[in-house]
Amino acid sequence: MDEQTIPQENTPDPNVKTEQASPINALNAEPKPIIEKSSDGITTAEKQVENPESSRDIELTLENGRAFGDFYTSMIKSLAGETEMKDIATFGLDEKTQQLAQDMASAINTERGIQHNRMEMKNWGARELLEQIRSDEKAKEILADTSRYRMQEFSKGIYGVFVDADMYDVFASRGSQAVTAKVHTEEGISFVIIKEFKEEQHEQFNKEQLKENIPHEINHLAWFFLEKQGTVATEEQHPEEQKAFSMYREELASRLVSDGGVGGYSHLSRISKENREQITTEHPEIVSKIDNEVSTTNDFLQEILEPQRIKTDVQKQDMLLSVIVAKAFAGLKNNLQEMEEVIKAQPVREIPLQKIDEQTKGWGSV
Repeated sequence: MDEQTIPQENTPDPNVKTEQASPINALNAEPKPIIEKSSDGITTAEKQVENPESSRDIELTLENGRAFGDFYTSMIKSLAGETEMKDIATFGLDEKTQQLAQDMASAINTERGIQHNRMEMKNWGARELLEQIRSDEKAKEILADTSRYRMQEFSKGIYGVFVDADMYDVFASRGSQAVTAKVHTEEGISFVIIKEFKEEQHEQFNKEQLKENIPHEINHLAWFFLEKQGTVATEEQHPEEQKAFSMYREELASRLVSDGGVGGYSHLSRISKENREQITTEHPEIVSKIDNEVSTTNDFLQEILEPQRIKTDVQKQDMLLSVIVAKAFAGLKNNLQEMEEVIKAQPVREIPLQKIDEQTKGWGSV
């Protein structure tokens, strides 16, 4: 989930957005932008519609996709503190894709290093992180009982705050199980908020939701770092289209590194009814176009691509490269269509219907 739903009596910090949203060898590397403007200074969706491949110089072969997927999921697992990150050179990436991986790892590590140092200088804990979202009297009263929440540093500069289920809605979106708090203030520290049940009968639920939500939310956090470092961008033309594609691509990538189905959404489904109505009044054609792009891309993923993929040995993470290098909806669709051809060429394996259901549930509901 990308924006929290806050009760009317709340006074949330406008600089904090909640999104449902490693020791890597590129730690000291100089971040380089993945996406650059063309020589004439113009980067538009129209250019990519004319030739979606015009600015892409990375091979989207299954071999390269698998190697990048291994790198990327390993990076997210290392950020979650599950594993140690291997040297990027060991993943078997081609030269251009390895540079992409180095740039992403360097950007993420720069930001997490900043966060870690900032936390130590401020001597902050779970309470101070949550107070970035809400610091009104009701929040202070709840936070006075420190037994109801706890902080965990999954890896250097990657923080999570586990909060009791009955206080979760005070700081995060109703209906969610975990969210990423993206803090936009100059000295802010971004983190993940996770709902936690203390009762013993909920132990299995806690384990299952952590397996799905932790990598999903940490990926949102990683993308926030990439955006801050200027490592990812979009070539969509209109500002609303830029927001829409950026959010869709990030959400899709987050689902590819976690359990559940695939798909995404735009910012238009996460803003208030009043804000959407205002944007629709000012830019009706743009809103219609965005809704259509999201709908048709999700339909292709969920009704065409996924039913074919799960019958082969192609993994969800093998599609990450196709998603991450896309700069607009047109390019993303083109990349996914290429992936469909790759999948069609793979041997079909027999899998139980129950297994198919398990692979298409969860985040597939958009």
